[in-house]
Amino acid sequence: MSYSKRAQVFPPPMGRMTEAELASLIGDALHEDYGDLGSAVKHIGLQTGAHLRAIKNWFQGRNTPSSTHLLILARISPSILRLVLQQVGGSDLFDAFEVLEGRTFTQKRGGKNVPINVPLNSTGANLNERQEWFLTGLGRGLRLSPRDICDQFLVSAKTAKRDIASLKAFRLVGYAGAKKNGRYRLI
Repeated sequence: MSYSKRAQVFPPPMGRMTEAELASLIGDALHEDYGDLGSAVKHIGLQTGAHLRAIKNWFQGRNTPSSTHLLILARISPSILRLVLQQVGGSDLFDAFEVLEGRTFTQKRGGKNVPINVPLNSTGANLNERQEWFLTGLGRGLRLSPRDICDQFLVSAKTAKRDIASLKAFRLVGYAGAKKNGRYRLI
């Protein structure tokens, strides 16, 4: 479609951000939240379902995420949420979200962002019934093992260990203590 010479072309509004500037800001925000995580790209990929090459481009500030992925990133990354709210003129709303939920998004421990008081399914992963049962039990202070999953759900030990391994991969549980008499704990 060609425009006539008389067609009006409106200039962009003053102070409008370019696509390259937004990509750079998103890259900086991702580095702020996930920069010290060794497998940050894979971690974000599990949570967003985006292609790993696209996530690398977000990290490097080359491209911006699609609107769907940007919304998912805003849900899982406090820095991205803060960036989005600043761009729409609601940076004061970020504090309101924290007050409404009765918690802060992250807490620094040893230079790493550690989620606190997040819902069990906040990773974006679809937890199965066995994993939810295991997390609920640990939350109640029970001392659970893969054997307890086997007994409760009549599954093999290999399945139970695989369920716990995926919970460890999402950093929902960790193992503390010696191999023989240690225990699983919520992170």
